[in-house]
Amino acid sequence: MSGVNASYPFIDYLGTPIYTSKGFLGPHPALLDDHALRGICIDYVRTHGREDFFRSKNWEGQLRQVVREFYKNNKLIPRWEGREEQKERMIENLKSAKEGIENRLKNKTVQHLAYPWGEGSETAIWCSKETGYISNFWATLPHFSKNKKGSDPYKLVRLKHDFIWRLPGSGRKSLKIILITKRFWKRSAAPKNG
Repeated sequence: MSGVNASYPFIDYLGTPIYTSKGFLGPHPALLDDHALRGICIDYVRTHGREDFFRSKNWEGQLRQVVREFYKNNKLIPRWEGREEQKERMIENLKSAKEGIENRLKNKTVQHLAYPWGEGSETAIWCSKETGYISNFWATLPHFSKNKKGSDPYKLVRLKHDFIWRLPGSGRKSLKIILITKRFWKRSAAPKNG
């Protein structure tokens, strides 16, 4: 990556717009922002002090103004992807992931999909069938807590990643510790009032 500071490799990307993230196979469409806008925001931060820019009290207001000016001058409006674009994106990502894993695991076929963040959608189910998956694993589903014989193979539930520490072996944690940790992280991630 040319032009990137080797001691702190992401410093030259400061100013990149950050959006709320959701699982890419969930029901939420993606925001289609403009790549030129990303470059303009990064350049603005770079020319206004890089990391020092974020020490100013109004850094967020300044970046919002840069964005407003960009859209005003370019007559562009950010938009959400349409249903067909969402399907194309999902199929492309599922195919790419499947092929990447199969290339690394010679003579193995990837047939089972665990949704990132445990969140899927009806569109993701359709796309997974189109790309050759025979089962999908969600983190949770309403009114469905465990898999049974005859369960829909595209709506199977799984334990979240943090429960792996319950498995026997070195580093095993008690259920109490896992639940306390989950509560702590949930509270610390919650927006602060005031």
